[in-house]
Amino acid sequence: MDAKALTSRPSTDLVELSNGRRVALGDIRRLSLVAQKLRTPAVALPVPAPFRVQPAASGKLLRTAADLSQALKGADSETVELPSGRRVTVGQIRFVQPEVEKALGHPLASLSQRPNLSGPAFKIAEVSNWKEFLQKPDSTILESPNGTRITLGELKTSFAQRKGQRLSFPNPDATKRRSQ
Repeated sequence: MDAKALTSRPSTDLVELSNGRRVALGDIRRLSLVAQKLRTPAVALPVPAPFRVQPAASGKLLRTAADLSQALKGADSETVELPSGRRVTVGQIRFVQPEVEKALGHPLASLSQRPNLSGPAFKIAEVSNWKEFLQKPDSTILESPNGTRITLGELKTSFAQRKGQRLSFPNPDATKRRSQ
């Protein structure tokens, strides 16, 4: 039978295929509708304007948060180079900025407000009397054993935000015992 002859038949009728399998006519009709939808070209979503502009072959290298803040003040068509080496336009950064800030949990502008962390720093492992140490100015720079630097003021702010939360610090003696 041809396809036109099958149109007048009920959906419960079975059709036997050349390999001997039987399929309900209703299933064949549903499959042919899906196949027809798949053959129609998909409607292309419009490309956002920032992505229509191609980045230039070179641009200003962004190394610090201050560089990023400065770049965001520029024109959308201005090209910058990320630390990874990828080149993008300022407009593209602005387009993804809300999602990046949502993932970070804070605005990108707050990154550039960090103090200068270069210069001499106190090693946290060397601090023995924290009561005296916490009396130092908030601009005092601290350095962790892995090299991460923050100011004493940032540390105090972090503790103030977590007030009431239990803080846990690794016990160095327990770590030594486990590794032995």
